Amino acid sequence: MITNTSYLLEAHEELWQKELPLDVSLLLQSDGAYCVSSPPKLDNKRIKHKVVTFTVPHNAVTQVFDYQNK
Repeated sequence: MITNTSYLLEAHEELWQKELPLDVSLLLQSDGAYCVSSPPKLDNKRIKHKVVTFTVPHNAVTQVFDYQNK
């Protein structure tokens, strides 16, 4: 990830369209939490070639874990 500067792709580079699972998209859209009884509607405004970031609030904890692959 290169930030705060312009970046020109080289001849051997290309933008990669990153597809995310539905549940990950919902969590990113709703700041990391949603109620199972009333999940939010998916907003498809994400630009798929941009870096996926998640800002963790001050004095908070997050865990990234893939339960399927362990």
